[in-house]
Amino acid sequence: MGGIFIQTKINILGSCVTRDIFRICKSQYTINYYHARSSLLSLMSRPYLITEDDIKINSNFKKKVVLTDLNKDYFQRLKERESDYLIIDFIDERFAIYQIGFSYITRSSYFVEAGLLDKLGGRLLRKADLTKEWEESCLRFINQLKEIYPTDKIILHKAFFTCEYIDKEGNKQVFESRKVNIYKSINRLLEHYYSFFEKNLPGLNIIELPRESYLSWEGHEWGLAPMHYEDQYYYRILNELDNVIIKEEAGI
Repeated sequence: MGGIFIQTKINILGSCVTRDIFRICKSQYTINYYHARSSLLSLMSRPYLITEDDIKINSNFKKKVVLTDLNKDYFQRLKERESDYLIIDFIDERFAIYQIGFSYITRSSYFVEAGLLDKLGGRLLRKADLTKEWEESCLRFINQLKEIYPTDKIILHKAFFTCEYIDKEGNKQVFESRKVNIYKSINRLLEHYYSFFEKNLPGLNIIELPRESYLSWEGHEWGLAPMHYEDQYYYRILNELDNVIIKEEAGI
């Protein structure tokens, strides 16, 4: 059974909630390609072509993430880095959207850090006002995705923001009320996105834990945030992933 995992290559489109599974837990999967900090609305819009030299940021990973989000070459990169499975989560849909001409850009922390906000201009849009546009982008995304992966090789990781966390002393705490209201609003958006994606891609695999069963953790390597979970979350969701892949490889 261990041989299955040694030979299994994974690509990720999503956020740290998925990538951290393989950082925190010891596993035998190979991560071929990880792209983060992009909304489907951005990835499927018209390219806004820039070069790596235009991106002033001291991280090759961050630079490539911003470059892909603007140049819209995600599917080209995905084809170049073949994998057995693709795992998707929508946590990075939390970012707002910039419109520059006919192109949508994800206003990620990397985009801001790269100093492109003032350089490129554009106007800020609220994700809540772009539901129809997101759904249309999602359908185009699904159509292109099916040209690369069989549906049963696509895994949707349904992760959400938490409103509570464990502090460094091991006590349960609640995020301040202003933040809780924001997190609940983002979760409603995520619920719709996950549901829409699942409905329009029947046959895909889903990994998910009950939302009341996990909390964020103050001692997380990336700091306290509503998507930086306690370690046990990653071990449990890895078990869910193992079960999916065991069944798929066994043809069950």
